[in-house]
Amino acid sequence: MRRLGVTLLTILLGTIVPAPSFSQTSEPKENIPSGIPADVQSEIERLYTKDATDAALNLGEMGEKAAPAVPFLVGLLHRNKGLMGVERGKVKLFLRDDFTFMMTRDKAYVWGAQAFAAADALVKIGPSSIESLGKALRHEKPAVASMAAYALAMMKGPAALELLLGVLEDENFAFRAEVAEYAGYSRDPRVVNVLIGFSESEDPKMRSASAKALGTTKDARAVDPLLAALADDHHEVRKAAALSLRRIKDPRSVDPLIRA
Repeated sequence: MRRLGVTLLTILLGTIVPAPSFSQTSEPKENIPSGIPADVQSEIERLYTKDATDAALNLGEMGEKAAPAVPFLVGLLHRNKGLMGVERGKVKLFLRDDFTFMMTRDKAYVWGAQAFAAADALVKIGPSSIESLGKALRHEKPAVASMAAYALAMMKGPAALELLLGVLEDENFAFRAEVAEYAGYSRDPRVVNVLIGFSESEDPKMRSASAKALGTTKDARAVDPLLAALADDHHEVRKAAALSLRRIKDPRSVDPLIRA
């Protein structure tokens, strides 16, 4: 019976998610610098293989020593689609409960595991990553901008937060909504204020992003705008608000969620 269950799981995963391609990081391989530590070079080279997620996690564990890998990890931030299995022992390094699709005895199957592993590594490498993440934050691809926002939010330092706030407050930036969705992980009061302001936007995409992000802040000030969002005209906003209120677990939201 257990063998049958594993077989069915394999079929399910193969059906809903195509096998990923392995042209991983977008940074050209010939840009790998010479004279860097051998273990860092080895893991950078693995970023071009099917083991890219594991390589990114290993680079993160090296900390500042892995600074030469920063552009190659940034080049992996676009890989935020598709389901991949990650060893359960390594999942705790970078995942939040909203990114995990399912768990087996040995693995967690995670949406966009490569991108999140790269983001986690950039956070652990530290200040050497900030300049590159600041450029990625304004990337032409929304997937890259959003994952750079996630990494900067998890860093939580003054320099990282200033970069985030600069984009969130730029009305001409095309991907503010994508960045806003992950900015809440910073849990910085200034970011929370901006996200609450977005809840009154005329753009339903911004209101939805605000509702999603406010749940990650775990800030009590988010409860009132989220309760108001339960009555929004757009389904996606209402859905995001309900999920965020369940995450915050404030007693004021119990009755409204039952009625929603």
